[in-house]
Amino acid sequence: MLQLHTPIPVDTPKGSGFAHFIIDYGQEHNLLFVCFLNDNGECWTFPAKDIRLEKNLTMGIRGKMTATAAASEKADAWRGNGAATYEPGVAAMAGS
Repeated sequence: MLQLHTPIPVDTPKGSGFAHFIIDYGQEHNLLFVCFLNDNGECWTFPAKDIRLEKNLTMGIRGKMTATAAASEKADAWRGNGAATYEPGVAAMAGS
């Protein structure tokens, strides 16, 4: 059992919550996440395949996105067609 030093906000089949512990029974078993739900404080254990990171735009986690949409967004960003990106020194040089 591993205690997560900083709990991870997750979406579970029973609602949103925080994962506080991970249980690893070995290579032939799924990792189990021990989560406390936000709505009622209940403690549940979920296999890794059943939980997802909670949406967090600040950290770039946008929630549900299809693989095709994610690939298209990455391609646009690579071509420079996506949202503005930070490039060190560019803003400083623009005013020169």
